[in-house]
Amino acid sequence: MAGTEWLRRALFLAPLLSVALACSSSDRSFDNGETQTLGDASTPKPDATIQACTGTSLGASHRPLDLFILLDRSLSMDGAPWDAARGALEDFFANPQVSDVQAALNYFPNDGDTNVSTCVLDFYRQFAVGLGPLPAHAPELAASLDRTNGKGNGTPTAAALRGALETAVDYKRTHADRTVALVLVSDGVPTTCTPDPSVLAAMAQSANTEYGTLTFAIGIGIEPVGLMNNIAKAGGTGQALNVNNPSELTVQLRRAQANAVGCEFVIPKTAPGGGVVDPSLVNVVVTDGDVPRNLPKTGERATCANREGWYYDNPTTPTTVRLCPASCDLLVAGKEPKIDVTFGCQTEGPR
Repeated sequence: MAGTEWLRRALFLAPLLSVALACSSSDRSFDNGETQTLGDASTPKPDATIQACTGTSLGASHRPLDLFILLDRSLSMDGAPWDAARGALEDFFANPQVSDVQAALNYFPNDGDTNVSTCVLDFYRQFAVGLGPLPAHAPELAASLDRTNGKGNGTPTAAALRGALETAVDYKRTHADRTVALVLVSDGVPTTCTPDPSVLAAMAQSANTEYGTLTFAIGIGIEPVGLMNNIAKAGGTGQALNVNNPSELTVQLRRAQANAVGCEFVIPKTAPGGGVVDPSLVNVVVTDGDVPRNLPKTGERATCANREGWYYDNPTTPTTVRLCPASCDLLVAGKEPKIDVTFGCQTEGPR
């Protein structure tokens, strides 16, 4: 399947999430558990535990998504790169099939004439266009892009990222029921305002692990690939979404949306028959075809590595199930896949 078609399907995928009450009715309190090893994807085999754990189902939903987009407008983006990036963003914002997504937009560097003004955090805390629902918010976002150019002086990535993340984190504190992500789009390494690349990863890691705010990194061109990968990994989104041409930006924004929304599922607080859901009796099953397969619980995002699996958003007081990047990629690439979060059977871990 061509890369563009794969990602187009990833954007519009809305996996059917059903939550089954199975094996037993539990009133136990929220606790952690393990789940069973994933079978071979090419020759899936029915699992006795899965077959025993089917029953009453109830609906569950994805978290709505808020994207804070931070766009590089340094001089290297001037001309054709800027025009292509602007067009790609406008296409993404105006997509009529985008739902439950809000977007905000800001730029770096600001229009200051000196490095001192370029590094002021307040310029990046206050977004040029605030959050609004897509696609209704598209005209305001497009108007801002049309008023802006790629003629900025320097690349103050650290100041811009810190200011933007502070805004995103503050928003997340009062919107815990939503998925909040910052999307950094840049074509070069930092050149001013603490240009040490390690600082950027540290900021993204703090926002992710301490405040539950994701950071996606989209690198345009070859130069920032290593830097952007480090930011994405620290920010909880695996690796950078790199493009060789700014016109590919729409595709990568769609992929970021699919990864953030399509692979996190809200855990209901109450089982169909009443009682509190017990996460030590939770299993995650994926069906891509005719046969269901268990996904292994990895414990946390850091232990996913390149393996399939899932983990809780918070090991102490979990509210959502999140798929590891490898499982998320398979899910969004699959043909009409379905995710079942089953309750009532002891969670099993990798064998």
